[in-house]
Amino acid sequence: MDKVSRFTREIELGRSTWYMATIIVVDRIGRGSRIKDMAREIDGDIVQMSMAYWPQEIAQILNYRMGFQHPLTDMPRSEISGYLKEAMKDVPLIDYFP
Repeated sequence: MDKVSRFTREIELGRSTWYMATIIVVDRIGRGSRIKDMAREIDGDIVQMSMAYWPQEIAQILNYRMGFQHPLTDMPRSEISGYLKEAMKDVPLIDYFP
C-alpha cells in the first residue's frame, strides 16, 4: 500500500499548485493480488504491460484525469501496433544507449 499511496492529489511547488495522479505500471498482476483494489481505494490506476494495448490504456487514463490529448486515446485497436511501430522509428534510442 505504501507504493500505491505515496503521493497526495495536489502538491505545491513555488506559487503553483499541481494535480497529481497515481498510475502504477506493472509487468503482470498475480492471481489473487489485491493491488487493483488498493489502487481504487486511493483513486489510482494500475496498468499491466502484459496486456496487449497498455500504451492506449495509459493515454486514456491521462486523457480522463488530465485532459491529455493523444492519437492513441481513441485509436481503433487494429491500428495501434502499426502506429507504435512507426512512432518508435522517431525515438532517439542512441541517446540512451551510447
